[in-house]
Amino acid sequence: MEPSSFGFPCADSSFDVVVATSLFTHLLAEAAARYMTEVARVLRPGGRCLTTFFLLCDESRAPGEQGLGGYRFPARVGDAWVADGAQSEAAVAYGEEPLRAFCARVGLNVVEPVLWGAWCGRERFAGYQDTVILERVGEVQRVPRP
Repeated sequence: MEPSSFGFPCADSSFDVVVATSLFTHLLAEAAARYMTEVARVLRPGGRCLTTFFLLCDESRAPGEQGLGGYRFPARVGDAWVADGAQSEAAVAYGEEPLRAFCARVGLNVVEPVLWGAWCGRERFAGYQDTVILERVGEVQRVPRP
């Protein structure tokens, strides 16, 4: 089954918590959008999702451009950036602002602060990947299930 057509085998609004660590760091945009929409669908209003990303922003790009950090993401594949064009899902990054906008469209808000990761060479970090907590707000965008 293609990830972009996958539906969680769970009822709408049936979870208080979803955990997705090191998932979105291996999904290209179409599949990531599908999974994020499914997360929003299965969370109850006020429910939260703990997830990790490689988020691109000015701060995270700078060390990579200087040759520091564990990953650089030089190749663009659709709305994602990848570390290796030949193995695009080995390590996938997303722009911080586009990710925030997409989450808001499907009914998820970023709970501040984002816990920044060491992956890009930061001197102060909370873990290896960037940890983001999302909270379901209001009605979610309905996407037909496969």
